[in-house]
Amino acid sequence: MLEIKDLCVSYGAIDAVKGISLKVNDGEIVSLIGANGAGKTTTLHTITGLVPAKSGSITYDGHDLLKTHANKIVTLGMAHVPEGRHVFTRMSVQENLEMGAFSLKDQSSLGKDLEMVFDYFPRLKERRRQLAGTLSGGEQQMVAMGRALMSHPKTILMDEPSMGLSPLLVKEIFDIIVTLRKRGITVLLIEHDMRLVMQICEHLVVLENVGNLVCPAEFDTGAVKNAMILSVPEGDDKPLKYPLMFQVCDVVLINKIDVLPYFDFDMDKCREYIAMRNPNAKVIPICAKTGEGIAEWTDWLREQVKAWQA
Repeated sequence: MLEIKDLCVSYGAIDAVKGISLKVNDGEIVSLIGANGAGKTTTLHTITGLVPAKSGSITYDGHDLLKTHANKIVTLGMAHVPEGRHVFTRMSVQENLEMGAFSLKDQSSLGKDLEMVFDYFPRLKERRRQLAGTLSGGEQQMVAMGRALMSHPKTILMDEPSMGLSPLLVKEIFDIIVTLRKRGITVLLIEHDMRLVMQICEHLVVLENVGNLVCPAEFDTGAVKNAMILSVPEGDDKPLKYPLMFQVCDVVLINKIDVLPYFDFDMDKCREYIAMRNPNAKVIPICAKTGEGIAEWTDWLREQVKAWQA
């Protein structure tokens, strides 16, 4: 199990993550979502030791990751598929994949592991001698995922695997993510395609700008599958910036304390704006200070959604 408690990360004087806590249980797919700059990628980088934490704790199967060097974290069974793929462009596909097994003490299964990756991604077998830098974006994403699998991971962190890919390739990538879960691999996922996220994830964790936890891991997509919170972080200059979320959600909670005064909106205007994108969405006004009071109404929200869906 991966557990984060009160994590704070900063770049100099700039706070990137401010006190988030979440759990990822074995065998789950958990998605970390939020606006650009909310701290999602920084959170993954901190988990895998690429960025130091200011405070808080991260534990993985009993190991304190904040006291573990990045190269040792891989040996604990955690792999990272970074945003933008980051393949070794001047190395062949097969050499990139073999780099994923670099940390394994026993290299005897290397050939078998390569065939396992080629079973997932048959296209890579055809291009195994081709330089990775000459591949398409989708093929490079396959290389990045295959490289992670070569390390025999128990947990994979994936940062926007659908970025820049065609819808057909995106479906292929997400089908493989679901297959990985069925084979016992845990996935912590950053993704902007809310339709896909809602279909495959057990839990959603929503980050506000900047790095504040809006929606805890206990906000279960099984019990409250299509709900969202509309709240405005301090300094946000993108009013009502979640049109895609509105399209996939059955329930939208409007935080009246900050949303309405900030945009000089009344509830009727909010309902009208959301109805243009999803006429079936149910809008529920709430009153809670940003980042506070979440636990008090989470159970109430579940009951409201269950009653409404019934």
